[in-house]
Amino acid sequence: MLNMFARVGAASRKYRQRYGHLAGFLLWFQLRRHMKVARGTLHKVSVPGLRAPIFLRAGTSDILVFIQIFIDGELEFEMPELPGSIVDAGANIGLASLYFAHRFPKSKIVALEVDQANFELLRKNTNGYPNISCVRKALWSGQAQLGILNPTDEPWAFRVGAVSGEDSTSIAALGVGDLVGQFEHQRVDLLKVDIEGAEKEVFQNGVGGWINRIGVIAIELHDNIVPDCSKVFVAALAGKSHRVSRSGEYTIVYFES
Repeated sequence: MLNMFARVGAASRKYRQRYGHLAGFLLWFQLRRHMKVARGTLHKVSVPGLRAPIFLRAGTSDILVFIQIFIDGELEFEMPELPGSIVDAGANIGLASLYFAHRFPKSKIVALEVDQANFELLRKNTNGYPNISCVRKALWSGQAQLGILNPTDEPWAFRVGAVSGEDSTSIAALGVGDLVGQFEHQRVDLLKVDIEGAEKEVFQNGVGGWINRIGVIAIELHDNIVPDCSKVFVAALAGKSHRVSRSGEYTIVYFES
């Protein structure tokens, strides 16, 4: 019996450290349910402080993304000021958008996601947050038609690429410049980018038209998927006064006025 309590205590430690002993243990216990139901089954998880439950798909990468954001705190990097405008590119099922909406309740958030199933769950999860706008489009260097290159992979790993023309499976794309124009002050205070290698295209072409209108970039660089993503990103920052830090898998860039 003591061994069992020790195992449970060890497994739930991070949760209890983050949310307190009771609330943390209950959250850990809720997440364990995904191990006992069929893959893809929706189940609700109530995060302390959030206004509504989050829906996750059992047996998928949803749980891993949840842990990264709400347990490991990968998005808890400092912000120089409260952001009024946030773009969540590669929003998946909306967990980052929900975190930002909770942390920065007065911000306007645009969440971009390419996959239809992910997008439907994104809308479901963010339904109670009027400051989150969900858009089923990809982030690219500009307006284009793209296709998902790996539709059978895990939900957090979908990659996009250019296609010859528009059809029933193609996805519209837009550039950061198009997004900047949607905000009141023609500026994106926080640009979060997790788009599985497409960041190379985003930062390789046309950056000069919008880079001066970004406050902070939080980006996952995927050189393991698309070579030279990091090289292209660093080149895009050349000549811009900035500082860089790390938060989990994210590279954080702060532009200096």
